[in-house]
Amino acid sequence: MKTIFKTSALVIFLTILLPLSNLFAATITLNTGGTINYSAAGIANGDNVNIRTGTTLVVDGTYSCTALTLGSNTTNGTISFNAGSQLTVTGVLTMGGTGVGLGSINMTNGGKLIIGVGSSFTIANAANAILTPGSGTINIAAAMTLPTGFTTYNNLEANSTGTINLGTNTICTGSVNVITGTLHTNAASNWTLSVGTTFTVAALATFRSNNSAITCNGDFNLNGTYTTGTGNITIKGNFVNNGTYTIGTGTTTFGGTTTLSGTTTPFPFNIVQVNAGSTLTLPAAVTVLSNWTNNGGTVTPGTGTVTFNSTTAQL
Repeated sequence: MKTIFKTSALVIFLTILLPLSNLFAATITLNTGGTINYSAAGIANGDNVNIRTGTTLVVDGTYSCTALTLGSNTTNGTISFNAGSQLTVTGVLTMGGTGVGLGSINMTNGGKLIIGVGSSFTIANAANAILTPGSGTINIAAAMTLPTGFTTYNNLEANSTGTINLGTNTICTGSVNVITGTLHTNAASNWTLSVGTTFTVAALATFRSNNSAITCNGDFNLNGTYTTGTGNITIKGNFVNNGTYTIGTGTTTFGGTTTLSGTTTPFPFNIVQVNAGSTLTLPAAVTVLSNWTNNGGTVTPGTGTVTFNSTTAQL
Protein backbone atom coordinates (compact mmCIF):
# COMPACT_ATOMS: atom_id res chain seq x y z
CA MET A 1 0.00 0.00 0.00
CA LYS A 2 1.43 3.36 -1.00
CA THR A 3 0.92 6.41 1.23
CA ILE A 4 0.91 9.79 -0.50
CA PHE A 5 1.63 12.96 1.56
CA LYS A 6 0.16 16.18 0.22
CA THR A 7 1.52 19.55 1.25
CA SER A 8 -0.63 22.59 0.70
CA ALA A 9 0.66 25.52 -1.32
CA LEU A 10 0.01 27.78 1.67
CA VAL A 11 2.42 25.84 3.90
CA ILE A 12 5.08 25.88 1.20
CA PHE A 13 4.58 29.63 0.75
CA LEU A 14 4.89 30.34 4.48
CA THR A 15 7.94 28.14 4.80
CA ILE A 16 9.68 30.10 2.06
CA LEU A 17 8.83 33.48 3.58
CA LEU A 18 9.44 32.73 7.27
CA PRO A 19 12.39 31.21 9.08
CA LEU A 20 11.52 27.91 10.74
CA SER A 21 12.26 29.47 14.14
CA ASN A 22 9.45 31.97 13.58
CA LEU A 23 6.98 29.29 12.43
CA PHE A 24 7.42 27.25 15.59
CA ALA A 25 8.40 29.92 18.15
CA ALA A 26 6.41 30.02 21.37
CA THR A 27 5.95 33.00 23.67
CA ILE A 28 7.07 32.28 27.22
CA THR A 29 5.96 34.74 29.91
CA LEU A 30 7.65 34.56 33.32
CA ASN A 31 5.60 36.54 35.85
CA THR A 32 5.74 34.59 39.11
CA GLY A 33 8.40 36.76 40.73
CA GLY A 34 11.60 35.39 42.24
CA THR A 35 14.52 33.87 40.34
CA ILE A 36 14.48 31.07 37.78
CA ASN A 37 17.29 29.55 35.73
CA TYR A 38 17.01 29.65 31.96
CA SER A 39 17.57 25.88 31.84
CA ALA A 40 14.53 25.30 34.09
CA ALA A 41 12.15 27.79 32.50
CA GLY A 42 10.98 25.62 29.60
CA ILE A 43 12.31 28.04 26.99
CA ALA A 44 13.36 26.62 23.62
CA ASN A 45 15.88 28.32 21.38
CA GLY A 46 14.01 30.78 19.17
CA ASP A 47 11.15 31.39 21.61
CA ASN A 48 9.90 34.87 22.51
CA VAL A 49 10.54 35.60 26.19
CA ASN A 50 8.66 38.04 28.44
CA ILE A 51 9.96 38.68 31.98
CA ARG A 52 7.61 40.59 34.29
CA THR A 53 6.28 41.03 37.83
CA GLY A 54 9.69 41.26 39.48
CA THR A 55 10.96 38.02 37.95
CA THR A 56 14.68 37.44 37.32
CA LEU A 57 15.74 34.99 34.60
CA VAL A 58 19.29 33.68 35.09
CA VAL A 59 21.22 32.72 31.94
CA ASP A 60 23.08 29.60 33.04
CA GLY A 61 24.30 28.25 29.68
CA THR A 62 24.32 29.14 25.98
CA TYR A 63 20.92 30.03 24.53
CA SER A 64 19.16 32.10 21.89
CA CYS A 65 15.74 33.70 21.74
CA THR A 66 13.85 35.77 19.22
CA ALA A 67 12.22 38.65 21.10
CA LEU A 68 13.16 39.47 24.70
CA THR A 69 10.96 41.78 26.77
CA LEU A 70 12.18 42.92 30.19
CA GLY A 71 9.50 44.49 32.38
CA SER A 72 6.30 46.23 31.35
CA ASN A 73 4.62 49.57 31.93
CA THR A 74 3.91 48.66 35.54
CA THR A 75 6.23 45.78 36.56
CA ASN A 76 9.96 45.01 36.58
CA GLY A 77 11.82 42.30 34.72
CA THR A 78 15.49 41.33 34.93
CA ILE A 79 17.82 39.05 33.04
CA SER A 80 21.00 38.06 34.87
CA PHE A 81 24.08 36.25 33.55
CA ASN A 82 26.27 33.63 35.16
CA ALA A 83 30.00 33.62 34.41
CA GLY A 84 30.65 31.97 31.04
CA SER A 85 26.99 32.10 29.96
CA GLN A 86 25.74 33.53 26.65
CA LEU A 87 22.41 34.69 25.25
CA THR A 88 21.78 35.72 21.63
CA VAL A 89 18.73 37.87 20.87
CA THR A 90 17.79 37.71 17.19
CA GLY A 91 14.73 39.96 17.36
CA VAL A 92 13.67 43.00 19.38
CA LEU A 93 15.01 43.58 22.90
CA THR A 94 12.44 45.67 24.79
CA MET A 95 13.37 47.16 28.16
CA GLY A 96 10.90 48.72 30.57
CA GLY A 97 7.83 50.69 29.59
CA THR A 98 6.39 54.18 29.64
CA GLY A 99 5.29 53.88 33.27
CA VAL A 100 7.23 52.77 36.33
CA GLY A 101 8.26 49.32 35.12
CA LEU A 102 12.01 48.70 34.85
CA GLY A 103 13.85 46.45 32.44
CA SER A 104 17.28 45.38 33.72
CA ILE A 105 20.31 43.51 32.37
CA ASN A 106 22.62 42.33 35.17
CA MET A 107 26.10 41.18 34.11
CA THR A 108 27.77 41.45 37.52
CA ASN A 109 29.11 37.90 37.23
CA GLY A 110 30.12 38.17 33.56
CA GLY A 111 28.54 36.40 30.59
CA LYS A 112 27.90 37.61 27.05
CA LEU A 113 24.83 39.21 25.48
CA ILE A 114 24.76 39.14 21.67
CA ILE A 115 22.40 41.48 19.84
CA GLY A 116 22.05 39.59 16.57
CA VAL A 117 21.96 40.74 12.96
CA GLY A 118 18.72 42.59 12.28
CA SER A 119 17.93 43.01 15.98
CA SER A 120 17.06 46.27 17.69
CA PHE A 121 16.40 47.87 21.07
CA THR A 122 13.00 49.26 22.03
CA ILE A 123 13.24 51.57 25.04
CA ALA A 124 10.30 53.87 25.68
CA ASN A 125 11.96 55.63 28.62
CA ALA A 126 15.75 55.63 28.99
CA ALA A 127 15.41 55.94 32.77
CA ASN A 128 13.58 52.58 32.84
CA ALA A 129 16.36 50.64 31.07
CA ILE A 130 19.16 49.57 33.42
CA LEU A 131 22.43 47.92 32.43
CA THR A 132 24.75 46.66 35.18
CA PRO A 133 27.90 45.86 33.14
CA GLY A 134 29.89 44.02 35.82
CA SER A 135 32.47 41.84 34.05
CA GLY A 136 30.21 41.02 31.10
CA THR A 137 30.53 41.48 27.34
CA ILE A 138 27.96 42.95 24.97
CA ASN A 139 28.38 42.03 21.31
CA ILE A 140 26.43 44.14 18.80
CA ALA A 141 25.96 42.45 15.42
CA ALA A 142 23.14 44.74 14.25
CA ALA A 143 23.57 48.15 12.63
CA MET A 144 22.10 50.54 15.20
CA THR A 145 22.54 53.48 17.55
CA LEU A 146 23.27 52.26 21.06
CA PRO A 147 20.68 53.11 23.75
CA THR A 148 21.04 56.60 25.21
CA GLY A 149 20.61 55.26 28.73
CA PHE A 150 23.59 52.91 28.46
CA THR A 151 26.50 55.11 29.55
CA THR A 152 28.79 52.38 30.90
CA TYR A 153 29.78 48.97 29.51
CA ASN A 154 32.48 46.52 30.50
CA ASN A 155 33.58 44.86 27.25
CA LEU A 156 31.94 46.14 24.06
CA GLU A 157 32.24 44.30 20.74
CA ALA A 158 31.11 45.89 17.46
CA ASN A 159 30.48 43.06 15.01
CA SER A 160 28.11 44.49 12.42
CA THR A 161 28.49 44.67 8.66
CA GLY A 162 26.96 48.15 8.93
CA THR A 163 27.53 51.09 11.28
CA ILE A 164 27.10 51.15 15.05
CA ASN A 165 26.76 54.64 16.53
CA LEU A 166 27.31 55.61 20.15
CA GLY A 167 24.11 56.86 21.76
CA THR A 168 25.72 58.99 24.46
CA ASN A 169 29.08 59.72 26.09
CA THR A 170 30.34 56.20 26.75
CA ILE A 171 32.70 54.57 29.25
CA CYS A 172 33.92 51.00 28.73
CA THR A 173 35.64 49.82 31.89
CA GLY A 174 37.04 46.84 29.99
CA SER A 175 37.91 46.56 26.30
CA VAL A 176 36.48 47.71 22.98
CA ASN A 177 36.85 45.41 19.99
CA VAL A 178 35.69 46.56 16.55
CA ILE A 179 35.55 43.23 14.74
CA THR A 180 33.72 44.10 11.51
CA GLY A 181 31.87 47.10 10.14
CA THR A 182 32.15 50.61 11.58
CA LEU A 183 32.00 51.94 15.13
CA HIS A 184 31.16 55.64 14.99
CA THR A 185 31.04 58.19 17.81
CA ASN A 186 28.00 59.65 16.00
CA ALA A 187 28.59 62.43 13.50
CA ALA A 188 25.64 64.46 14.78
CA SER A 189 26.62 64.39 18.47
CA ASN A 190 30.34 63.48 18.65
CA TRP A 191 30.00 61.49 21.86
CA THR A 192 33.14 60.83 23.90
CA LEU A 193 34.53 57.32 24.39
CA SER A 194 36.75 56.10 27.22
CA VAL A 195 38.25 52.59 27.06
CA GLY A 196 39.52 51.03 30.28
CA THR A 197 41.89 48.42 28.83
CA THR A 198 42.59 47.39 25.22
CA PHE A 199 41.08 49.10 22.18
CA THR A 200 41.32 46.94 19.04
CA VAL A 201 40.22 47.74 15.48
CA ALA A 202 40.41 44.56 13.40
CA ALA A 203 41.68 44.36 9.82
CA LEU A 204 38.22 44.58 8.19
CA ALA A 205 36.83 47.17 10.59
CA THR A 206 36.72 50.97 10.91
CA PHE A 207 36.60 53.34 13.87
CA ARG A 208 35.49 56.93 13.19
CA SER A 209 35.86 59.45 15.98
CA ASN A 210 35.18 62.67 14.03
CA ASN A 211 35.31 65.50 16.59
CA SER A 212 35.01 63.34 19.70
CA ALA A 213 37.45 63.04 22.57
CA ILE A 214 38.83 59.49 22.88
CA THR A 215 40.70 58.06 25.87
CA CYS A 216 42.44 54.70 25.70
CA ASN A 217 43.77 53.70 29.11
CA GLY A 218 45.44 50.57 27.73
CA ASP A 219 46.92 49.48 24.40
CA PHE A 220 45.51 50.70 21.09
CA ASN A 221 45.84 48.02 18.39
CA LEU A 222 45.00 49.38 14.94
CA ASN A 223 44.79 46.73 12.23
CA GLY A 224 41.96 48.31 10.24
CA THR A 225 41.06 51.98 9.68
CA TYR A 226 40.93 54.82 12.18
CA THR A 227 39.65 58.19 10.95
CA THR A 228 39.64 61.30 13.13
CA GLY A 229 38.43 64.89 12.72
CA THR A 230 39.10 67.74 15.15
CA GLY A 231 38.78 65.46 18.17
CA ASN A 232 41.64 64.56 20.49
CA ILE A 233 42.85 61.12 21.57
CA THR A 234 44.76 60.22 24.74
CA ILE A 235 46.70 56.94 24.76
CA LYS A 236 48.16 55.55 27.98
CA GLY A 237 49.37 52.18 26.69
CA ASN A 238 51.16 51.01 23.55
CA PHE A 239 50.03 52.10 20.08
CA VAL A 240 50.44 49.38 17.42
CA ASN A 241 49.66 50.66 13.92
CA ASN A 242 49.29 47.93 11.31
CA GLY A 243 46.40 49.65 9.56
CA THR A 244 45.33 53.00 8.14
CA TYR A 245 45.44 55.99 10.48
CA THR A 246 43.80 59.03 8.88
CA ILE A 247 44.56 61.98 11.13
CA GLY A 248 42.53 65.15 11.48
CA THR A 249 43.44 68.41 13.20
CA GLY A 250 43.28 67.17 16.79
CA THR A 251 45.91 66.40 19.41
CA THR A 252 47.36 63.00 20.31
CA THR A 253 48.35 62.95 23.98
CA PHE A 254 50.56 60.27 25.49
CA GLY A 255 49.91 59.90 29.21
CA GLY A 256 51.43 56.60 30.30
CA THR A 257 54.08 54.15 29.12
CA THR A 258 53.80 53.97 25.33
CA THR A 259 55.81 52.31 22.59
CA LEU A 260 54.87 53.17 19.02
CA SER A 261 55.23 50.18 16.70
CA GLY A 262 53.68 48.48 13.69
CA THR A 263 54.10 47.94 9.98
CA THR A 264 52.58 51.26 8.87
CA THR A 265 55.22 53.96 8.52
CA PRO A 266 55.69 56.80 9.01
CA PHE A 267 53.52 57.15 12.10
CA PRO A 268 51.32 60.21 11.36
CA PHE A 269 50.24 62.83 13.90
CA ASN A 270 48.90 66.36 13.79
CA ILE A 271 49.71 67.72 17.27
CA VAL A 272 51.67 65.63 19.79
CA GLN A 273 51.66 66.20 23.54
CA VAL A 274 53.70 64.14 26.03
CA ASN A 275 52.41 64.46 29.58
CA ALA A 276 54.56 64.80 32.67
CA GLY A 277 55.70 61.46 34.09
CA SER A 278 54.89 59.54 30.92
CA THR A 279 57.28 57.58 28.70
CA LEU A 280 57.16 57.52 24.90
CA THR A 281 59.35 55.26 22.74
CA LEU A 282 59.36 56.19 19.06
CA PRO A 283 59.41 53.89 16.03
CA ALA A 284 61.62 54.25 12.94
CA ALA A 285 59.70 57.18 11.45
CA VAL A 286 57.17 59.74 12.75
CA THR A 287 55.56 62.61 10.86
CA VAL A 288 54.13 65.59 12.78
CA LEU A 289 52.04 68.15 10.91
CA SER A 290 51.93 70.74 13.69
CA ASN A 291 53.32 71.19 17.21
CA TRP A 292 55.14 68.77 19.50
CA THR A 293 54.95 69.63 23.21
CA ASN A 294 56.76 67.74 25.95
CA ASN A 295 55.38 68.66 29.38
CA GLY A 296 57.99 66.73 31.33
CA GLY A 297 57.74 63.21 29.97
CA THR A 298 60.55 60.94 28.78
CA VAL A 299 60.91 60.46 25.02
CA THR A 300 63.17 57.69 23.72
CA PRO A 301 63.91 58.41 20.06
CA GLY A 302 65.92 55.30 19.23
CA THR A 303 67.43 55.55 15.75
CA GLY A 304 64.28 56.90 14.15
CA THR A 305 63.46 60.20 12.46
CA VAL A 306 60.77 62.71 13.41
CA THR A 307 59.72 64.83 10.44
CA PHE A 308 57.93 68.11 11.05
CA ASN A 309 55.91 68.56 7.91
CA SER A 310 54.73 72.15 8.37
CA THR A 311 56.30 75.57 8.62
CA THR A 312 54.47 76.13 11.91
CA ALA A 313 55.60 72.91 13.58
CA GLN A 314 57.77 73.39 16.65
CA LEU A 315 59.11 71.63 19.72
